[in-house]
Amino acid sequence: MDGAPASGVGFGVGAAQVEGDLIGLWNFADTKGWEFFVDGQKITAFPHRMTSGQRLLIRDGVSYLALLPLPASDLGRGVEIEIGPGGGGKAPPTDAVVAPALILSIYNMKRANPVALGDLDIDAIMTRTYGGFVLEMGDAEQYGDFDAFARHIKGNELTATWQEKQRLLEVTYKSGNDVMEVGFTTDFSQPVEGHFVITPGAQQKAIPYRRLNGEWPYLPTGLERDTSWAQQGTTGRLEKNGAVLTTEAGRKAYLLADPMSGAVVAYNPLPDPQPFALATRDGLVLKADGKVALLRVEYRPWAKEIDITHTPKADQTGAAMAKNFIVSGLADPPRVTVNGRPVDAARAGRDFQIALASL
Repeated sequence: MDGAPASGVGFGVGAAQVEGDLIGLWNFADTKGWEFFVDGQKITAFPHRMTSGQRLLIRDGVSYLALLPLPASDLGRGVEIEIGPGGGGKAPPTDAVVAPALILSIYNMKRANPVALGDLDIDAIMTRTYGGFVLEMGDAEQYGDFDAFARHIKGNELTATWQEKQRLLEVTYKSGNDVMEVGFTTDFSQPVEGHFVITPGAQQKAIPYRRLNGEWPYLPTGLERDTSWAQQGTTGRLEKNGAVLTTEAGRKAYLLADPMSGAVVAYNPLPDPQPFALATRDGLVLKADGKVALLRVEYRPWAKEIDITHTPKADQTGAAMAKNFIVSGLADPPRVTVNGRPVDAARAGRDFQIALASL
């Protein structure tokens, strides 16, 4: 959701004409085949004006985008929303002319003639002005076709309620079975000049709550990445598709696990020494008998192959550093390479031992 309060765009010395939020729509194709629909009606000519109660859908090949405007505060305007050609601009460091193909503008104030600063309600502009959009994306693989995506968007529910006493815009968006909730406040300190519209440290006051299906929508502390294949973080335990990587809490680690083949790649991605134990979904456990340095381990279960790349620094020696990897959970010794060279996995009781001491 893009719902940051308006920040006085368009102020000049002694006068103001335009204030609002906008989205730039970029298209770098030589032939632009995208199509625009407002409430189901195809739009072919721009600029095009619409209201905050209407919904804009864009089809660009197999990719789909819906833009649902939030109701914006009215400081005096003859139009709520306008889709128009993008303006030109130069991008550093080469000063190449780069501009969006179209701009979607939602206006708080849009007047034909300049307004004297003395006639403006500065308090309303700075503390009670809001506007924004809800964006939802999809594609042909997910929905089958654009018509199905359009039906999905039509069935979604968007509500936005302004709480004057708290200077708070409460937004709820129900998409399918999921509900997003977020609150935006407009009465908080903002710098008069500079790139950032929110003073550093004021984000929690500006957006006091965010929820997805009633829960905090972001990753828990210490987990930096979580996809269908991978986890990365400093929690000391990463788990994905039946594979578990156990390291030292506070140290970064990275785990990839293929849900189809069961192949696993695990990293100590930084040279800081830490313990390392990897368990896979077929029962293999690979555990270092001390701390490892910069390390990559790959396990290919269909061939019972283990590939290890371990590169300790010259001063990373001593009793605390790992000398061996112990492999358990296999009936027969795995095929092993360490730093590109074949290495025997020696039998050690029910387990196997992979020596690192000579590396």
